[in-house]
Amino acid sequence: MRGVLPGYTYAQVRIAGVARQFSRVRYVYVLRRSFETKAEEEMMVNKTDPCSEMSHLKLSSDHSDSLSALLTIIRENGVFVRPMKRHSCELVDTPLPCVTKALSHIEQLEQKIKECFLQHEYRVQKSDNKCVSYVACEDSIKSGSPEAQYLHIRGFGLSDKDCQQDGNVVFRRDTENVISEVAELIWHLEADRQEAEALLKLEKKKQTALTEKIDGLSLWKCSHLPEAVQKEYENCAQDISELQWHISCKQQELESAQSKAAKTEAVNARMQEEIDFIKKHSPLLEGKLKLETEAINKIRQAQAEATVLLFEAKDKCTSALMSFDQATSEANKERTNMRAELDKLERDLQSCKDNLMCSKKTWDEYNSKISFTEEKIAKSKNLLIDLTNEKQTLNGSETSWNQQVTDLKYELEEQEIKNKDLGTECSKLSQEAELTKSDINSQLSHLENLLHNKLHAMRDLEYQNRTLMLENEDLSTKIKNSSKARANHEADIIRMQKNLLADEEQILKVTQDLSQLSLRHTALQTLLADAEDRSFREETRLKNLLDVLRKQIMDQTRTSQQTQAQITAIMANMQQSKKESEKIREELQKAVEEVEALTANLKPKIHKLRDLHNIKSEKRKHLLQKKQDFKEKFNVTSQQLGHKRDTLKQQLSDTQNQLSQVSEQIKNTMEKTDQFLLGAEDLIKYGIIIENAKRSTRASVTKLQEEYNILEAKLKNAKDLSEHITKEVERCTERLQKEKEDYETQIHTRQENEKQLKTCKTCSLYFPAPNNFPVMVCTHT
Repeated sequence: MRGVLPGYTYAQVRIAGVARQFSRVRYVYVLRRSFETKAEEEMMVNKTDPCSEMSHLKLSSDHSDSLSALLTIIRENGVFVRPMKRHSCELVDTPLPCVTKALSHIEQLEQKIKECFLQHEYRVQKSDNKCVSYVACEDSIKSGSPEAQYLHIRGFGLSDKDCQQDGNVVFRRDTENVISEVAELIWHLEADRQEAEALLKLEKKKQTALTEKIDGLSLWKCSHLPEAVQKEYENCAQDISELQWHISCKQQELESAQSKAAKTEAVNARMQEEIDFIKKHSPLLEGKLKLETEAINKIRQAQAEATVLLFEAKDKCTSALMSFDQATSEANKERTNMRAELDKLERDLQSCKDNLMCSKKTWDEYNSKISFTEEKIAKSKNLLIDLTNEKQTLNGSETSWNQQVTDLKYELEEQEIKNKDLGTECSKLSQEAELTKSDINSQLSHLENLLHNKLHAMRDLEYQNRTLMLENEDLSTKIKNSSKARANHEADIIRMQKNLLADEEQILKVTQDLSQLSLRHTALQTLLADAEDRSFREETRLKNLLDVLRKQIMDQTRTSQQTQAQITAIMANMQQSKKESEKIREELQKAVEEVEALTANLKPKIHKLRDLHNIKSEKRKHLLQKKQDFKEKFNVTSQQLGHKRDTLKQQLSDTQNQLSQVSEQIKNTMEKTDQFLLGAEDLIKYGIIIENAKRSTRASVTKLQEEYNILEAKLKNAKDLSEHITKEVERCTERLQKEKEDYETQIHTRQENEKQLKTCKTCSLYFPAPNNFPVMVCTHT
């Protein structure tokens, strides 16, 4: 594609060249037609020899020179082509069909032009033949025949004009249609080229935008990847600590369950002893039941007292939380007030500074003006002294000197007036400068306040987001634990339902065989079971209360940590304000003392809250001690009841008929003990599951640590590779420099050797050496 302009295809350039050739041919054709019409008009007007007139139509050498000159003018000026609408290439997007069609039209034009020239030559030949007959007609005209003259006017002139006009009209139409289509195709090619250029520019812009995005993403990756890895590590560490806490809780629960199982085994052994005792002493059961009812009433009273104490502790805890919230709100309000007062003081100080600077500037200006006026006054005084001396010497010219003195006085007065005017203008300018400075300072302070407010809002939002994230994590863990507990409870409920069905079947069997004594015994057993259930429920309720108290204590510790963080933030702000206000410490000592007093007031409040927390912990310990005391009392009462059972066993030795009933009851108790053992086995299985979960978590933690170590090793390897590559590049550059230096030194030595050889050769040519010393001559030269 040699010689093609930028932005154009080869076909477009070819079409443009063909269009130029076609415009030249058209112009030549128009010139020839104009010459023909002129010749015909002259023939009609002058009625001369047509052969001589048609000779003007032949393209002679002179005429061809004029045509070439006209063609050069056309090339310089160009040809204007009117744009047309597209007809045949509307459904085609590519420019190739338009190019082929334009080429075909141009070929048709060339053929038509050739045919036109051939027709013209043929007409010229005919006109030559007619010239002879026309001369003959002129002879006949001279002879005086009117018919020949009539034939000359009608036959030759009019018929030739009609033929020429018909041919010209058809030719013009064809050429105009072809030219319009060629121009239309060229315009469409130009439009397609412009569209392609626009699309290419858009693609380039897209490419640049994509490269910029890729660079930005790569930079973001390089800058934010380590932060993301650190955040993930922190999140994992937090999760691991929470899992360890949950595992410790589960271990405590497992230990408590194991202790309960041991207690149930001890109770089962005691029950077995009691059953043996009941076999011997059955008539003493009524007295025993009375004593047991009394002991149960005492236990209920003690439980009521414990519940009252718990409610009082709850009320105290709520009151302490309310007081803590009030203290925190008051501290926040005081902090905001202190911050506002500090901002006001800073603004006042800044305004005072600005006023001082303005006053200093005005003072310097006035001092300079006063010094200038004093110098003028000193000069005027010197002049007055000189004038008085001259007055003493020249008494004759007093009048003239007096006039000069008066003139100088007037000038001094005018100068003083001018100085006053300048002073007023300076004061106005200073006032305007002060106003502008105050406006700028007020705008700056407003912008600073906006910035501080936005920063505080950002910090508050970040803190809220963190708290919400922690709450969400706690809620998710609680939901998981509740779902697990729910599943366990559902399994326990199903197991208890099965046990109840079995118990109901056994009860139906026992009711058929038991007598009145058995009915009394069953009633007593139901009472004991109710008492045991109640005691178990109360124990569970107390445990739940203990869990709630633990959660409240955790919340209090969190709030105390938050307050400590707020106090540290306040102290940091105070230190910053102290650093910034070192220059103005003398004027702001009162405000700092007030702030310190407020912080001192906050510290006793915090100590009070800590004391309240300690008091609550002591109360909790006291409650636990009370619980232990109640348990000891319960054991003492059970021992007393055991002694009474011994007495009842001696009375039951006479009643052998009741032994069978008691044996059946023993079977029932044995089944219950089996159920208790099954429950203990379930608890052991639950502990095993917890241990498996602990192992899995430990394995996952080890895996995460290994992956982290692998990532650290990869990063170290990448750093080592980069350092090794940089070192190799530096070594390569040093080697290249050394090689260049060696190469230059070698070239230099070679050039010097060549020069020495040349000089030796020249010496040997011009000064031949003797046979004994061939080298010395060269060295001397």
